[in-house]
Amino acid sequence: MYENLTAEELRKQLSYADCDRRDLFFARLLGGGTYSEEETRQVGESVGVTFPSSNYYLLSARPEAWGELYSSGQFDRGDTHFILRNTLENAFSCVSHAAWIQGRMVAILSPDTLGNDTLAEIQRQARSAVETLEEAFGISVTIAISRGCHSLVELPRAMEDTKRVFDYLQLVDGDNLIAAYEELRHPFTGPSKNSYLELHSKLLSNLRAADFAEMQVTLHELVFREFSDPKPSIDIFRFRINGLVSTLLFLMEEVRVIVGNDLMDSIDPGPRLTTANTLSEIVGVMDDILETVLRHGSKIHEEFPEWVSEVYAYAEEGFSDPDLTVSSISDHFNLTPTYCARLFKEKYHIRLFDFIQLRRMERAKALMPTEKSLRVIADESGFSSALTMCRAFKRYEGIVPNVFREALQKQYIPEKGRPRI
Repeated sequence: MYENLTAEELRKQLSYADCDRRDLFFARLLGGGTYSEEETRQVGESVGVTFPSSNYYLLSARPEAWGELYSSGQFDRGDTHFILRNTLENAFSCVSHAAWIQGRMVAILSPDTLGNDTLAEIQRQARSAVETLEEAFGISVTIAISRGCHSLVELPRAMEDTKRVFDYLQLVDGDNLIAAYEELRHPFTGPSKNSYLELHSKLLSNLRAADFAEMQVTLHELVFREFSDPKPSIDIFRFRINGLVSTLLFLMEEVRVIVGNDLMDSIDPGPRLTTANTLSEIVGVMDDILETVLRHGSKIHEEFPEWVSEVYAYAEEGFSDPDLTVSSISDHFNLTPTYCARLFKEKYHIRLFDFIQLRRMERAKALMPTEKSLRVIADESGFSSALTMCRAFKRYEGIVPNVFREALQKQYIPEKGRPRI
């Protein structure tokens, strides 16, 4: 079957075949533990995979964008997989083997020890790999890291760890580039049972009084208690999401009794709540439903609370601080992030997150004609890193910062420094 191939094409085909064998080995190993410890080592050696220690972390890289080289046809999917695999296998000081499994590039890391220091070093090296992929090839990935394992037969559990990390990031609508399972196991000291029941009792009182505006405030307080004070762990976040949706569905049926079937049928709360993918989407649907009910009853007011303009001024003044986020602003004003962001958007017709990022973009673009490096420009503009600034430029300008800078420079005559005619 290879007789008509050139030497280069043959080498490429054989390389793909080796990768396919490794991928099959990983799929079987991580999919259900059908190998014993000794069998895993023997079969692994036959496909070029060795495990020098008895300590393991599983790292899963989920592609977010394959980059211009792929979209322009210069790279095919095999090339991008090769780049991603090699980057992950060479990024770490410990032994690393990677394979393409279930739409992600999965690497088994085999460090000398497990623990916080080892995990921190793996995260640092993973961050460097993410930056390399982004800057050199335009490939954007999000990385999830499992708990540590002391046996190869524990790796299927580690695979589940990474899936739960990705699930968590989706639910919280997070923008993390790298997240470790261990970091998301927040100490659970949840709100007291009495305070939770008190809020539910308050919601029922709001319903009896048909006070939908106060119900909205109480629901935001409930969301804050359940998801922010303190933040739930990765193990219980999904359960709390399901509980919130169940509570909202129950309340919507009670609201139906008050406002009638016609209005609630037009709002269609059930499908909207159950198909929302993130916490912010669920809260957004909740707010939209209650505001529609309020408008129907002619009880909504056009005035905005004074704190909305204070949030604007606070963000305008502090955007160059990389620690300024929607969450930090809402914490400063003792608000839930969703409620704070929603009223800001209603008044200023822009998302609070976009407002902050665009202010940083303005500062960065103003600094582009200078001799400062992109890393310095990112720092002075409020971006947490040059990679974060790169992603912002791609999102809002459609190009990366160095291309923007080159295009800007071409508009001027170098020796005279004035616009071309």
